[in-house]
Amino acid sequence: MEKTVKNGARNKSAVGKNVRLYYGILLSIMTAVCGAFFIAAVWNVYLSGDGFTRERLVDSINAFALVPFILWVVMCFTGWVLWEVFPPESKRYKNDVRYNLYRQKKRMPETVSEELKASFEAVKREEKTVKILWLVAGIICLAAAVYTVTYLCLPSSFPSVENKSIPVFTMVKRVLPVVLAAFAVCCGVAVYEGKSAKKQLKEVQKLTAGEKVKVKPVLWQKWRDKAAEKADKKFYSSLVKFMDFTGNHYLAIIRTAVACVCVSFVIAGIFNGGMNQMLQKAIIICTECIGLG
Repeated sequence: MEKTVKNGARNKSAVGKNVRLYYGILLSIMTAVCGAFFIAAVWNVYLSGDGFTRERLVDSINAFALVPFILWVVMCFTGWVLWEVFPPESKRYKNDVRYNLYRQKKRMPETVSEELKASFEAVKREEKTVKILWLVAGIICLAAAVYTVTYLCLPSSFPSVENKSIPVFTMVKRVLPVVLAAFAVCCGVAVYEGKSAKKQLKEVQKLTAGEKVKVKPVLWQKWRDKAAEKADKKFYSSLVKFMDFTGNHYLAIIRTAVACVCVSFVIAGIFNGGMNQMLQKAIIICTECIGLG
């Protein structure tokens, strides 16, 4: 029986690997085709000899590239579904400090003796420091994003001058340092988190070796225990099952909920004309600001 289960899992893994491979090839081909249709749309306006205008370019893209682009978006969403149905194998290595720390922390006791109290406090202190640093990095990145988007959206940032390169150089000087600073902060926090993980791992190993392991309670544990006392009744029995499921799979539930909200907004944007407006704005930016060809 066990051998059959292993063979089934191995076959499913092989099928998933082939599905991801062939889908990746198909998506790459579709991306190239979609790009070719966009180039054909621009080339069509160029050959008409009437010059580039927003209206002509929008009409040409709607005629040539709109359907391939929608198919490409559908394929991208299909790929996300396939990756959920056939997830790639998660490979973890013995020298992966963060993964080892994650596994060891599951066995870390909640209460320790006086001899190991210093190690316990050191771990909690490092955890708090890392969370604060990532919070600060997130705030800095958010501030940088708000500043960059605000600057790029203000018409006054791009005055009408004869030398078109002057506003572009001004944009680079004002935006690039902010983006690089936010990137440097994130890199610094990531490096510190790696060093902190090594420190924590040593202390956690002391705690798990010197104390009897007490498993941390799952989500809803207190309410679950109270409901379990009355589990003979059908309502409380169902409540216990619900708490067990949500407590063990709450991350998957949150991700699924967020994905559903995102897909709902995308669908709403398609039906209320928002996708068309964003496509036209993207075309205008490419043709008037960056330039094509």
